[in-house]
Amino acid sequence: MQEARSLAVAQGLESCWIRGATARLVVGSIHPEAMQEARSLERIQGRNVAQAARWVYLLVNFVLVFNYTFVILDSDGLCAALGMSQGDSGRMVGNYMLGFCPGAFIMWYIARRTPGLWKSGPRRVLTAGLTFQLLGAATYAVVACKATGMVRRMDPAEAHSGETSEPHDESSDFGSGAPAFAIALLIGRFISGMGSGLCQQFYVASMLHLTPVSERPEHTTRWVFSGMLAIGAGPMAAAGLGLLRGHSTSASHLDFTHVGFGQIAVVLCAFGVVFGLHPDLESAKDEMETEVAADGQVEMRSSKSESAGCEATSRRIMVVCGCLIMANLRAFGISAVEVVTASLLEDEYGWKTHKIGVVIGLIFLCCVPLRAVHMALGSRMPVNSWIRMMGLVALLGCCFLFRSTCAALTEIVGMHCAGTLVLAGVILFPTFYMGEALACGIMHQHVLPHGSRFDGNHSQLWYNLAQGAGRFLGPWLSRWATEAYGQNAFAIQQMAVTCIFLVVFERCVRPNTRSLAKSTSGDSEARGDP
Repeated sequence: MQEARSLAVAQGLESCWIRGATARLVVGSIHPEAMQEARSLERIQGRNVAQAARWVYLLVNFVLVFNYTFVILDSDGLCAALGMSQGDSGRMVGNYMLGFCPGAFIMWYIARRTPGLWKSGPRRVLTAGLTFQLLGAATYAVVACKATGMVRRMDPAEAHSGETSEPHDESSDFGSGAPAFAIALLIGRFISGMGSGLCQQFYVASMLHLTPVSERPEHTTRWVFSGMLAIGAGPMAAAGLGLLRGHSTSASHLDFTHVGFGQIAVVLCAFGVVFGLHPDLESAKDEMETEVAADGQVEMRSSKSESAGCEATSRRIMVVCGCLIMANLRAFGISAVEVVTASLLEDEYGWKTHKIGVVIGLIFLCCVPLRAVHMALGSRMPVNSWIRMMGLVALLGCCFLFRSTCAALTEIVGMHCAGTLVLAGVILFPTFYMGEALACGIMHQHVLPHGSRFDGNHSQLWYNLAQGAGRFLGPWLSRWATEAYGQNAFAIQQMAVTCIFLVVFERCVRPNTRSLAKSTSGDSEARGDP
């Protein structure tokens, strides 16, 4: 019995050895191809998951920016119904971006304390941000319903579309509740902006984890481009809804409710996109880990020259700071163009609201052919040359904002001053926006490693704060300047903003990116030498 058991064990061990050897032989024979295919499949799956998440973030970004510009057409009339001035209407539009800043700060702090949030909780973050959006949109809708009722209760003999009444006189006509609803309107816009700041800070910080360094400029441009499309779509959608509801300037038929309920509808659609389309990111590769490893190798190579490494870090900080200033200037200038153009076309040139919405939307959608041109010809020139060219063309567009240019074109080609104003927007908006979008891509390429005050999370916080401050101040100060000093003051302001944009680029961003590119190519050549 013992010999039989020993024989059985020996046969079993021999069988196991044969099977193991056979398995090792088979695996060894196919190992290179199998491993290569497995790695390729893993990379493809990781890229697909990352791309799906980025598309969800782009759709959410579209909704957030859409709700920012959706209210522009009704801002004058709605604020007048609540006893607010024209400058206050610009502040109401910009209050969205004032709330954007604390929202971005809160998300920055949460992401700093929870580094893996981009992978473990993206749906929760987006849900929280969109909940703020929904609360703000609901507040706006309630105020819009109240303002509509106030306007319709006016004496028809006193209702002249709100064009000649002073704000303090209007408040007495609309009732004692108007100031409280005006405050509620500003608070509602602030709350909506907080939701936007939460989502956008999270998205771009997550994009740095999901996207390799070499691909960041392209994905950053897509993110900015989605915002450009939303800026154009907002006024057009408001004008279309106004027409469907039988838009009228008569006080007895004025209606501000469609914009309020429209905001609620698009936020609910964004909820559906997040819950239905956002992928699980547990299998996604963290590109920031690869970047940190690369930075560590560069630091080891440059340890022989500590001063050279410090200089490179200082230059990267200068690039990031320059791009932040450019973002602030672009946000100020573009928000001023969209709000003041609508105000001038309505007050100075007597255009109907629905016509203004369509024209402004088409102005902003001029970014689409410009984007197509850049996609087709982008490799023909370096990115610095593209930014310089965009800035110079935007500066040319500012010239058409002056009254003297309008008079000259009227004399030469018979163009009405309203047409000159629209032409200025067609030239200025897409070029200014696209130039800064390319600069934002440069910024994301030059962020410092994790832990620095200029790493990906910090840099995006500074970017959102700079953008939020510019978009808050732009509509408010520009409408105030136009109301107090006229259209030429607005033109001078826009030209000054564009000139500073170009100076910052030429003196701060461009020379440092060139120096960094030369040092990087030098390191590559040194590594290639035997």
